[in-house]
Amino acid sequence: MGSSEARPLWTIGILSSLLSFVFSGADVLYTLYALNELQIDASEWSQIRASRYILTIVIVLVLGTYAEKWGQKRVAAITVALASLNLFAFIAYPTKPLLFLTSPLHAAFVSMVTMSINVLAQRVPERLQAVSNTVYRSTYTGLAIFGPLALALFADAGQRLLFAVFACLLSLCFPGFLLFPDGGKAEKPEKDEDVGKAGMAERAGGIEKAGKAESGAPASPGRRPSFLDLLREWKPLVRNKSFIRFEIGVTVVYSAFLVNMIFGPIKLIQTLGMGDRPFSYASTGVAAFTTVLILIAGPLFRTRLKPLVTWPLSLLSLGNLLLGLQSNLYLSIALYIATNALNVMSYASISIWTSRIVEPNQLGFAFTFHKVFIALFGFAFSIVLSWMEGAIGIDASFAAMGSLGFAFSLYLARQLSFGRPASAGDRTTAAG
Repeated sequence: MGSSEARPLWTIGILSSLLSFVFSGADVLYTLYALNELQIDASEWSQIRASRYILTIVIVLVLGTYAEKWGQKRVAAITVALASLNLFAFIAYPTKPLLFLTSPLHAAFVSMVTMSINVLAQRVPERLQAVSNTVYRSTYTGLAIFGPLALALFADAGQRLLFAVFACLLSLCFPGFLLFPDGGKAEKPEKDEDVGKAGMAERAGGIEKAGKAESGAPASPGRRPSFLDLLREWKPLVRNKSFIRFEIGVTVVYSAFLVNMIFGPIKLIQTLGMGDRPFSYASTGVAAFTTVLILIAGPLFRTRLKPLVTWPLSLLSLGNLLLGLQSNLYLSIALYIATNALNVMSYASISIWTSRIVEPNQLGFAFTFHKVFIALFGFAFSIVLSWMEGAIGIDASFAAMGSLGFAFSLYLARQLSFGRPASAGDRTTAAG
């Protein structure tokens, strides 16, 4: 590997490390401040989560529309600048009304930034994609250890000061993204077995061309892209059955996992009496265990991709089911750590599988579609969970959503048999 090829990998590692530290710390800090200082209850926390998904859709669509014209790195730079200003706003006026605005905005900006750096991680030569994803995921999860750990170690400094530190560190990513080196795009396969995929791409091109003819001229270098331009780029994706089946399975499992993200901290802190420092240490445990899983899975991405998509989703769903069936503090902590680690670990394999079932020039649009699709389901499931908490309680919600997630993880395992990744290394995986 030459120095020019290694430079994007080093840059991905540095930026993802810094982003991981800030995002993991700020997310835990928002949770602790909301539940302990502002006394947010389960229903209000569900509403905040629902708002996060609505704003994620808006931010991803608005900024995603410009990403392919302006470049992912430029859009990422703008987004981290806005995210830093958003944290400073909450520091200035940390009240419940502003929490309902800044927390959802923060989540939306995080989604956009991670989507951009995810696309940048895929845009390397295909033989380096496994390395690129391992660098990105391992550094992103590895440095996430220190975000919540810093909260535990420096809790006496005050939460507003910690918010300010995270905001300042986040602003450092602005020049980092602007200086991000351009990596090579994924190489397209040139094997006989991929003739079917080439034919699919040709048909998709015909569909896209027809769509442009119906809707007018596509975005040109001389004019700004519009939302309709983005929708036109999505048309071939919608007609890609392998992609849509995959999105449905992944989205429902992730949406069912929201019961953990919303009610997990509430069960540990408010129901089982866990303190701020222990919860910060538990969040550190999530990051540490995720890092171990990513490092173990990294060498297997090219040869065992399918199991690395399906097994983590099945296990995290079963973990949520068990979280609802018992109320032991230590077992709940262990399940919380394991399920959240499996959830984050699954992102890498899902990103790689996505890059194999869409054309290289559709990758940015595919990840935008993925974010919007998950956000729509996340909004709906957050509203449902708000109702379920009052109707059947937190534990029964865990059990119900865990069962639903497990059912759709089995559906996903079946659907992966219908679509095969484009590279030779993954054909074996998809078949077995």
